[in-house]
Amino acid sequence: MNAGRILTADPTLSTSSLRRTRRAALEVTVNCRQNAQWLLLMGSSFTIAAYLQYVRGYDAIQSGVIFSAATAGVLLSSLG
Repeated sequence: MNAGRILTADPTLSTSSLRRTRRAALEVTVNCRQNAQWLLLMGSSFTIAAYLQYVRGYDAIQSGVIFSAATAGVLLSSLG
């Protein structure tokens, strides 16, 4: 009946309880969305910095000054 299954008295994570509750499903969705946003932000920051330095010929300080304005914009938009 339970062939091939490992049965324990205390499972590490019960995935059936995650699927049952609506709040848990929402938390997983929000977490995935936040991870995707973070990866997009980090990837675009790296790509834009490489573009500014290699294609446009800016040095690291000039690239940082350009990013400080973008950082201030992201900070202000997250407050409101």
